[in-house]
Amino acid sequence: SYPDFQALRDTDTGMAIAGWVRESSQVGEATPDDAAPPRVATLYVSANYFSTLGVPLARGAGFDPATDDRPSAEPRVVLSHDFWQSRAAADPEIVGKSVMVEGVPHTVAGITPEDFRGHFHFFQAPGSLLFIPLERHPRLRANPNLRDDRSMDWIRIHGRLNPGVDLGRANAVVSTTVAVLARQHPATNEFKSATVEPYSSTT
Repeated sequence: SYPDFQALRDTDTGMAIAGWVRESSQVGEATPDDAAPPRVATLYVSANYFSTLGVPLARGAGFDPATDDRPSAEPRVVLSHDFWQSRAAADPEIVGKSVMVEGVPHTVAGITPEDFRGHFHFFQAPGSLLFIPLERHPRLRANPNLRDDRSMDWIRIHGRLNPGVDLGRANAVVSTTVAVLARQHPATNEFKSATVEPYSSTT
């Protein structure tokens, strides 16, 4: 759930923890014959997504956790390299310009490296991909109460171990944190548990 994700992210687990949700978005404007804009795979991500994965952007500063992890997050987007080339004409000045996503202008905050198409396996990754702050997810915009709702599990998380922290230590802290949440919120978390496992993009 969103509050469980926040609790884990804000706990000293020995990891940087990023949240994400995969969706698709209409990009651009309707054509003169009223045809709907094309849909593009979209990852709604916490602002630390790229730093957690250790991925420096090819262009732009990306998302700012101080502003993009808040309910007041502005419409901003990071473009995959493929999207930038195939749909934005490889505009070298694209950062700071706007791209229409779901009928709303989103300011381009960066472009990913050419070889990065999200954290997915190469054969599972979409060709073009947009990255938008998690706080802009349609569910949160339609129902702000989801920020405090532990009954709906919909956020996926990945972590990156801090230097000097091994998997066992991180696992112990995460397991304890989730166990505490289960005691504090038995109505929604009683049967929840958590472990830290090595990530493989092939699974």
